Amino acid sequence: MNGEANPVKLELVDLWLEDNFLELGLRQVLGNIRFEHRDIRYVIFSANQYPHVKNHGYDLRRHCFILLSDGHLYNFLDSFSVNHISSKVTIGEMTRFLTSLRKTREGARRSEQKVKLSPRETTLINQMSDGKKINEMAQDLNVHIKTVYQIRSNLIKKLGCSGHIDFMQTLRTDAFKSWLTEQHV
Repeated sequence: MNGEANPVKLELVDLWLEDNFLELGLRQVLGNIRFEHRDIRYVIFSANQYPHVKNHGYDLRRHCFILLSDGHLYNFLDSFSVNHISSKVTIGEMTRFLTSLRKTREGARRSEQKVKLSPRETTLINQMSDGKKINEMAQDLNVHIKTVYQIRSNLIKKLGCSGHIDFMQTLRTDAFKSWLTEQHV
């Protein structure tokens, strides 16, 4: 992720994507949609572009944010209301989704609660990111191994991951690293 990212600006849409094929497909879909609300600008982004979108200074009242997800829920990205859709949907499904958004701006899914991590959970995440083993983490935290497993299980649920592998992949994403830094400085 480079430090100077900028969106591709279309008529009423900003695209924050790294995948050129996905961008080309979205341009095709967007070219066939008539947006009724000309006062709303749509921001379509991938999770890796979340830090850039967040820091871009968008007016949250005049923009509709759409996260193209890769299967992860990314429910910890709760700085602003985000609509979620899989990047693997068909052109028809994407068209229906965008059409439904233009009819109602109330479709944004927002986490019911902000994801907050305890100091112990943050320490555990940092240790997992460093590649420590469960027994090493238990010793460092001065807890039983089963407690480490329980904390990890709670983190998986809290972050909206489908399991251990999904959790470990989420820990490695730029979006998660950015969120963790801003939440637990």
